[in-house]
Amino acid sequence: MDITNANITAAAIVGFLSPVSVQVGKRFIPQSWTEIYSVAISALLAVIGVTQTVYATVNTAASST
Repeated sequence: MDITNANITAAAIVGFLSPVSVQVGKRFIPQSWTEIYSVAISALLAVIGVTQTVYATVNTAASST
């Protein structure tokens, strides 16, 4: 996976999975925690996306040497 595909995949993960996860989880958390839960899910998915991008970059650099 090159860096462009990694960026697109990371954006898709955060853009699509975050709202779905929040909507599903809203049933199980108190209403006053919805905002915190939403930010936490978005941050977690962003970290996963950044990790995926870094992994793709390192693999690309390692395979070219």
